Parts: sequence; structure tokens; C-alpha cells
Amino acid sequence: MKADYHLIPERIMNNLLYYVKGEEAPGGFLYSVLCNDLFGAVGKADDEIKPLIPLIVMYIHWEVPGNCHGSPAIVKEWMSKPKEEKKC
Repeated sequence: MKADYHLIPERIMNNLLYYVKGEEAPGGFLYSVLCNDLFGAVGKADDEIKPLIPLIVMYIHWEVPGNCHGSPAIVKEWMSKPKEEKKC
């Protein structure tokens, strides 16, 4: 089964890509997803995003470097690195 990543809204995808490249911190919803906080992600997601959470998680799992998501400590460490150290 091929994932339809194009269904992920542009605002979420842009925020995620900017985070990975070190250009901006993730928003509250995306921060929760990156930290592996399901309760926080569901609580912060709007009606458009809630049904897409599995797709967003799948994208992060398969397409985003593993050293920038998974726990609050990992996300904090990623955000504290200088931009030039963030290898994507």
C-alpha cells in the first residue's frame, strides 16, 4: 500500500520541513507528534488534522531523519543543534 502523503495539509508539511532543516520550531500539534505524545497530538489537532494523524506519523517514521523525533529529549536536542549540524 502506497501512502498518499499529498493529503497532509501544506501548513503541517511546511512546519515539519522547516523544523527538520532547523529553520523553525514545530507548532504545538506537530511537537506532540514528534515527541511521540499521542494524547497531546489528538488534543491539539483540529478537525481537519485528526483523521490524518496516522498518515502524518507514517510520513515522519519513513521520511524524516530518526534522530529528530521520538521523545521530548530528542526533539529538544534537535532544536538546540546549530542549523549546519542538522543533516537531512
